[in-house]
Amino acid sequence: MISSFLSSVLSALKFLRPFFRHHIIHFLITVALMIAVALLTASYAYLVKEVLDRIFVEHNQEMLKILPLIVIAITVFKNIALFFQTYITQYVMAKVTINIQSALYKKYIQSDLLYFDSNSTGAMSSKIFQTSAGIADGMNTILVVAVREFLTVIALLAVLFINNPMLTVLSLASLPFTVIPVVTISRKLRKNLNVSQCNMQALTSHVNDSLQFPRLIKSNAAEDFECRRVSMFFEQMLSLRKKMIAMSSMLPSINETISIVGVALVVLYGGHMVINHQLTSGEFFAFFTAMTIAYKPLKSLTRLNFVVQNFLTAVDVIRNELEREDLVRTPENPCNISAIKGDIEFKNVMFKYNKNQERYTIHDVSLSIKSGSMVAIVGPTGSGKSTIISLLERFYDPTSGAISIDGINIKDIDLNFLRRNLSLVSQDVQLFDDTIANNIRYTKVNATDEEVVNAAKMANAHEFIIKMDGQYNSQVGQLGVKLSGGQKQRIAIARAILYNAPIILLDEATSALDSISEKLIQDAIGRFTQGRTTIVIAHRLSTVVNADTILVMNAGQIVESGKHLELMNGDGYYKKLYTTQFANE
Repeated sequence: MISSFLSSVLSALKFLRPFFRHHIIHFLITVALMIAVALLTASYAYLVKEVLDRIFVEHNQEMLKILPLIVIAITVFKNIALFFQTYITQYVMAKVTINIQSALYKKYIQSDLLYFDSNSTGAMSSKIFQTSAGIADGMNTILVVAVREFLTVIALLAVLFINNPMLTVLSLASLPFTVIPVVTISRKLRKNLNVSQCNMQALTSHVNDSLQFPRLIKSNAAEDFECRRVSMFFEQMLSLRKKMIAMSSMLPSINETISIVGVALVVLYGGHMVINHQLTSGEFFAFFTAMTIAYKPLKSLTRLNFVVQNFLTAVDVIRNELEREDLVRTPENPCNISAIKGDIEFKNVMFKYNKNQERYTIHDVSLSIKSGSMVAIVGPTGSGKSTIISLLERFYDPTSGAISIDGINIKDIDLNFLRRNLSLVSQDVQLFDDTIANNIRYTKVNATDEEVVNAAKMANAHEFIIKMDGQYNSQVGQLGVKLSGGQKQRIAIARAILYNAPIILLDEATSALDSISEKLIQDAIGRFTQGRTTIVIAHRLSTVVNADTILVMNAGQIVESGKHLELMNGDGYYKKLYTTQFANE
């Protein structure tokens, strides 16, 4: 059991080694300072003997003047070393915390959508801010308490053994029996800490969600309901915390009770030696003082149990995240492409979001889109239209079949290069809590103000922007709450115009616009998409009729294709869609 515990600690430290790589010098300085603190602490025990024998027994006037000054000097040097050791350690841990949080954020932001589909943002935030900080806090405590106190114990044991080997053995007689409760309680504590981590992630996720949708909660008068739900989480965590507190509090009491046996044996044997003049009173009290000082760091080491278990649990969580491999990732040796022309081909593509899904979302889809053409994809909700775009963006990879651009399988193209050549505007517009200018500039962070304004004009957004108090420096609020649906979509279209990619993907990009704004936007899109490969998913007639090709999807399959008039002259699925969905526009 002990070997398993030590193995877990060593494994955790090995995993964390890269985060400490640039702080080796700091670490060595810290250890040197800890050794100094340990030796200076141990010197107190020797001074007790000198004070008792030289001053109180021999009444040495010279030593009466010298020893107090030595005690003061030792205390001053010890606390100076302690200050710098604490300062350097906490500084390094702050840096390490940032390194871990940055690595974890980078891992999340680069994760594929499959991971985001099955994990809440609240759980991710909890791991970034709470779990990673828990690792640094644990390391700080382990270094400060475990290493420093361990070195102090070693120094004091050396003093004890030099003074009286037999008394030293008796003082340590009960130590092996303290291991059993430590190991037993540690296993139970680790199990509860794992459950606590999961509960905390669930709580953080729910709180994030509820605070993100205040309008939904208030419109349904659900404030009390949400408070009750959160209270249930807190009650569960409190119940679990109560068990962990009981276990962590029990350990020091058990160990102190066991350790007192060693103290009793020392008093019994040492007192016998003093009575028989085999040991002076100064030597005995020097030994007893050293033993008492040694018991303090030993007790601190036993209290480390909770911290160490929490540290190991946090390391396991972070390690699992950082070592997790995404299913969608850049190939090791991507094709060397200087530019993308825009020819797109789907060949016998099959796709479903998870293995347990009975039906394929995309079933045996084959299509070819020529560079510079505009293709519209129509069909009922759930027919797989948006999934086509998600597969082209490589948000997901096909279950089978292949997708290529300019004759190259997109799996062989560098993922960032691929997406830099695809400009997506979706129905679900996502804006950051930032200025309008910065939201437009997000696709091209070095864009000039003139470029931002020109993009806004092309998207028919300039007019409403300049009427706002801050104009382009106006804050849009969380998720763009200060803008209307149509305004948000025009900002998103301006962002896409500024991106200037050769392939344009419009997924219901004009769905939230009124008819007047839509006409202006369609004119802008017409100019912007000229000569670019464009895929449009839309229900609106104005978008569909202008497309070079219309693909009609149903149940994950392409059931018809052709131009608007060709399809209307037939008697197929498109004509039924037109008469039921488009005729009233």
